[in-house]
Amino acid sequence: MENSSNEVSSTTSQPTEESLSTSPLNEESSTVVANNEESSNEPGTNFSPSYVTEPTHYESSVTPPSRSNATVSLLIMFLVGALAGFFGRPLVVTPEVIPPQVVIVTATPDVAAIAKAQTSGDKEVIVVTATPEPTPDYMKELLSKARHFQGDANAPITMIEFSDFKCGYCGKFAIETLEQIREQYVKTGKVRFVYKQFAILGPESQRAAEATECAAEQDKFWPLHDLIFKEEATNHTPLDDATLSQLAGKVGLETATFDTCLASGRNTNLISEDRTYIQSLGVRGTPGFLINGVYVSGAQPIEAFQEIIEKQLKDLGKS
Repeated sequence: MENSSNEVSSTTSQPTEESLSTSPLNEESSTVVANNEESSNEPGTNFSPSYVTEPTHYESSVTPPSRSNATVSLLIMFLVGALAGFFGRPLVVTPEVIPPQVVIVTATPDVAAIAKAQTSGDKEVIVVTATPEPTPDYMKELLSKARHFQGDANAPITMIEFSDFKCGYCGKFAIETLEQIREQYVKTGKVRFVYKQFAILGPESQRAAEATECAAEQDKFWPLHDLIFKEEATNHTPLDDATLSQLAGKVGLETATFDTCLASGRNTNLISEDRTYIQSLGVRGTPGFLINGVYVSGAQPIEAFQEIIEKQLKDLGKS
C-alpha cells in the first residue's frame, strides 16, 4: 500500500426517466385478413402468424359502429392512459452532485497547500488539521495500550507504527527507513518510536507476533523484531515455530525459555486483542503510522517522514 495521498472522490449517478412509448395506431379496419399461403415459416426468416377474423354480424336493429368512431375512441383511451401514467408516476428527484474532494492533512493550516489544491481543478478542498500534540481521543489511548518503545519518553514527537511481520512493505520500511529514523530522530531525543502488533496476514503473522512477545519477556523484542523483518524481506523465511526458535537463538535469547513461552500460547489472546482494537480505529492495512496524530499510510520513503517530522518540530519550536 504505497499510495500516501488521501483523495476521496464521490460519484453520483443521475437517475434516468422512463419514456412513454406507444405503438402507432392503425387507422385501417380493425378486421385483419391475412393470407396463410403468403406467410413464410422457413428457417432464417421472420415468422409472423396469420390471423383471420370472421365478419361481425349485427342484428338488423343495431347500427354497426363507424370506423371513425372507433378511431376516436381509441385515441381518447390512449390520451387518458398517457395522462394517467404521467401524473401517476413517482416524482424523480435529482440528487445533489457532490464534487470531487481533495483531503489535506496538515499539522497546522497551510495556506499555500490549500491554494494549490483549489487551483488544481474543480474540486472541493477539505482540510484536516491535526494538533501538534498527540490527540487525547486515540493517541493517548494507543500509548496506554502499547508495550514496545524506542526513544525518550519525553520526546516532542511520538511515532506509532501498525505492522505485520509477514507484510512485505512493513519489511521494506524496517530495513530501509526505520534505521534512518532511529539515527536521525530517535537517538537524538526528538522522536519516540512505538510498535503496535497488527497481525492480519494469517497464522504465520500471528505466530511471529507471539514470538516477539516471548522475546520481550527477555528484553529482546527489538533485536528479534529487526531480524524477523530482515529474514522475511530478504529470504522470505517461513515463520514457523522451528524457524522462530532459530532466530531467537541468533539474537541471544535463552531458547528453552523462549520455546516454552511460544508453545504455551499465552500471548495468543494478546495479539488477537491488539488486532481487534486497531481495526476498531479504522486501520485496514499495514504498515500504517501515526505521527503526533497525523496518519501516514504505506512504506513511504524517508523524505516523506522527514517532511512531517520537521514541520511538527518547527511548529513546536523544537527544530
